[in-house]
Amino acid sequence: MNVTGGTAFACMVLAGYCAAQPAVLSATADNLAVDLEHRAVHFNIRNLGVHPITAFSARLTQLQPDGKEIQCNAGGQDMIDWSDPAPGSNLVYGMRRQWIPPGGALASARYFINCKDTGVPTDWRVTATLILFEDGTGEGDQRQRAFFLKVRQQEREVRLKWIGRFSALRAADDFHAAASQLYEDLENAKHTMEVTAETAEANRPVASALDQLRALALRLAELSRDHKKPDKNSVADWLITDLEQRTQRLIRGAGEL
Repeated sequence: MNVTGGTAFACMVLAGYCAAQPAVLSATADNLAVDLEHRAVHFNIRNLGVHPITAFSARLTQLQPDGKEIQCNAGGQDMIDWSDPAPGSNLVYGMRRQWIPPGGALASARYFINCKDTGVPTDWRVTATLILFEDGTGEGDQRQRAFFLKVRQQEREVRLKWIGRFSALRAADDFHAAASQLYEDLENAKHTMEVTAETAEANRPVASALDQLRALALRLAELSRDHKKPDKNSVADWLITDLEQRTQRLIRGAGEL
C-alpha cells in the first residue's frame, strides 16, 4: 500500500493555531501501512543521521476531499531509560526500550482518533516532528523538546536523590533488611508528596519515577529473603548495575533547557 510520509517542516495544529517549526533532517517516517481493522497507520521511524535517536514524536495527518490537511493524532516515545539484558541471559528488568541506531528503524503506529477512513490510502501522511539524541540535543519542534527534557529532568532529580541508597546495598551487612527499608522509605516519599488537583499532572513524572524505584527495591528485597549478600553474578547485583547505567544515560540525556 503506497502511503506517503516525510520530514517537511512540522506544522503543529492546536486549537486552530499553526506554526512553522524547524525541520527534522536526521529521521524520516517510512514504510507506512493503513490498518483498517485497528484504525491505525503503522510506520517506521528511520534514523538517517550519525547519532542514536533516544526519543521521537510524530504526527498523523489526513488530506480531506476539499484539499485541507487535518491532524488526526500526534505523539511519541522517550527511550532514554532503556535496559540491557542481564549478562548471559535475556532477562530485562521492566520493558526493554532500545535507541534507534544510525541506519536503524523503530516500528510505531498512530491511531485515526480525529479522522475517518476515506478509502484512499495516499490520503494519510506521517511526519517526524521531533527527535532527540543521547545528549538531549535534537531536531524539530522546540516546544516538544522542552516538554521531553522537563520530564527527563524531573526523573533525573528523583534518581540522583535515591541512586546512592541502591548502590550502598552492595555493602550492607543485611542486604534484605536494607532493601526492605529502602522500599519503605520510597513508599513514604510517595505518600508524602503534596499532590493537589492543580499539581497532580505536573508531579506525574516524579510519582512515576518513585513508583519504578519502589518496584525495584521490592524486587531486591524479595531476591534476598535468605539474607545472604548477593555476589557479582547475581540478578540482584545486576539490577543495581542496570539502574546505575540507566541513571547515567538519563543524566546525560536530560540536557539543559
